[in-house]
Amino acid sequence: MTSLKSARAKRIAALNDQLRKNPLNSALGQVLMSSGVAARGAEFRAMVLTALARMQPKDFKMGNDPYGERDFNSFTLDGKLCLMKIDCYAKDDLRRA
Repeated sequence: MTSLKSARAKRIAALNDQLRKNPLNSALGQVLMSSGVAARGAEFRAMVLTALARMQPKDFKMGNDPYGERDFNSFTLDGKLCLMKIDCYAKDDLRRA
């Protein structure tokens, strides 16, 4: 059972890595930002996307990523604490899959 969970977590982590590295590729998913991030302007939004794309597996700590899926992380950017979360939803209707 553990190896099945491990294989599943590795597959999910790989998919999450793809989306973070290519956030504008709508074939991989849809990226939404909070109103707080959006309000900081286009330059800050671009900095957030760049920070996400640069995240490496080592950047995900057990406290933020207990299942090894690399679906949540926190980071500081321009003095602001930012949180990122990836969730899987049914395609095109944003209902949880």
